Amino acid sequence: MAGDSRSGKFAFFLVPAILTCLIFSVAETGMPAPPNVVIIKLKNKGEIKGVVIQEDEDGIVVDAGYGTVGISKDQIERIERPAGGEREEVEKAWEREKDIIERAGRNRKKDLENYHRRIAEDRRIKKEIAERAEREGEHRIKFTDSSKIIVKAVLNGEVRTTLLVDTGADLMLIPLEIARQLFDERTEFSKKVETKLADGTIREGIHVVLESVEVGGAKAEKVRAIVMDVRGGTGLLGMSFLNRFHLKVDSRNNELILKKK
Repeated sequence: MAGDSRSGKFAFFLVPAILTCLIFSVAETGMPAPPNVVIIKLKNKGEIKGVVIQEDEDGIVVDAGYGTVGISKDQIERIERPAGGEREEVEKAWEREKDIIERAGRNRKKDLENYHRRIAEDRRIKKEIAERAEREGEHRIKFTDSSKIIVKAVLNGEVRTTLLVDTGADLMLIPLEIARQLFDERTEFSKKVETKLADGTIREGIHVVLESVEVGGAKAEKVRAIVMDVRGGTGLLGMSFLNRFHLKVDSRNNELILKKK
């Protein structure tokens, strides 16, 4: 039970009082004095048992095992100072209370540490999941020459070729010799269309739709392209494929990064 405002000063002197008692007792006898055990009978019929920390004409401060209690004298009916077996019983009860409180404190500390550990582990797992999802949606394609990005591609799931990445080309450009591997000779192509090439020139070619185009794991379906007889046989990876992705070039690591929109 807490006392009135005057009892606050008792708790303030808790540590100095204990140290003072110990110093005097050790100095006089060479051994710490036994605890000053009391049973405080309150006017409201309550009872507090414990070890006296400080006592004066205003009141008393007691370590009850579960914590420090300050009681003013006007709340106290009487103070008993047990001896013999009764004293031992109070001391044991006081020790038990202190032990329970200490164990509870250790358990709370351990629970708090475990809680923070679980939180940190949950955050780590969520971060790994997010990073994995990011990686799975992101495709990094290596290239060797930073002046012109040439990548390997698979057309219609079967024909392998190399293409020059060209963000200035509206459509993909497929060399005629590659187109012959993709389409049957009897395939009827649509009308001819014009497209802008990498050098800015406008040329006419045959419009086709590729079933699929895959570059380094990044795949798009139903991709418009233009078939043209070009020198060198290298086609263009134009915007009809690239605009399906967020595109970034990592020039330091020579990587074309494609992320699905």
